[in-house]
Formats: sequence, structure tokens, C-alpha cells
Amino acid sequence: MLLGIDPATTTGWALWTPTRTIAGSITATGRTAGGRAASLSRELAAICADRDITMAAIEAPLPPNLSRKVVKIDMLGPHVVEQGMTTMKNTLTTYGYRMCFLATLHSLGIRTFEVTTRSWRSSFFGKGVKGRDRDDWKRMAKEFADRLGVQVPNVDAAEAVGIVSWLAANQHMETKLGKQLAGPLPRGDRGI
Repeated sequence: MLLGIDPATTTGWALWTPTRTIAGSITATGRTAGGRAASLSRELAAICADRDITMAAIEAPLPPNLSRKVVKIDMLGPHVVEQGMTTMKNTLTTYGYRMCFLATLHSLGIRTFEVTTRSWRSSFFGKGVKGRDRDDWKRMAKEFADRLGVQVPNVDAAEAVGIVSWLAANQHMETKLGKQLAGPLPRGDRGI
């Protein structure tokens, strides 16, 4: 069984076997950052309990230095400006949740790999498919999960279906998986 995770305050997850995929989401609860991370860790451990999960993939957070060009209109007319794709608060939160999930998966002995948004989308939707914006990508993920017959409660779970589909397609090609981030290392590998 394989696990895909789309980490966020509402985290999507999907479990894949050759015959079935199920998906859901968990939401961070708590009044402090530590409390929210602990709640996600408990929920993930509960999802993994009594399941023979051999590998997991987690979406890599966006780097904090990404920006995009947008057209702004003001009293001088339209002009192009660069705008950050995420805030520093969101970046820190997402990286914190990522570490929470990596620690949980490591403690459960599940080999875990990271996948970029671009890689899993290319594998899930096909090369060359372009979304206009974040909402468009999420809508496309939901539609694709529906076409696969996977019931998803929200777009976060739909994206987790894409992530676990990438892992299923690449699970036997270690070079495509990249660096292992958690879980037991293969025999003879001493890690970093």
C-alpha cells in the first residue's frame, strides 16, 4: 500500500493499492503551532495504523523565493508587477507540517520521498497540461479523481490522489523517486 500527502492546514491524503484508491483529509486543530502539528501527527498515525504502507510521497512545499508576473490596474492604467506566490507565514507553516509528517512516517518505518508539484502534475495530468492558476489546478485534480472513480471530500484529497498516483507510477524506479527523506534506508546505505 502506498500513501500520498498534500501537506497544509487541511492536509489531503490518499492510499493506493493496485485495486483501489481511497482519499480523505485531516485538519490541523489546536491553538498553537505545536498543537496544530501534534494534531496532524496523531491523525496521520491513525490513518497509517493497521495498514501495511510500504512507501509514502509528500508534496514539496513551494520555495519562498518564487514569484509570478501579474497585471495590476491602478489610476495610471495596467502594468505588470512581480508578486510572491506565497507568504512567509504560509511557507514556515507548510515546512513545519512537512517536518511533522516526515517525523511521523519515519517513526512508523515508512520509506518517504518528496515530489515537486510539477512532477506529480505532469505524471497525473500528462506532460504539457497547463492550469491558469491555483484554483484551476485544484479543480482539474478534483475532476481527474472523479474520472478515476475515487471519492474525494475536497480538492486537498484530490491532489493527494495525484501525488500517490505519481508514487505508484514510479515506485520501482529508485532514480525517479529522488532522495529518501524518512523511513529505514535500503541495506548498505548509511544515509547522510
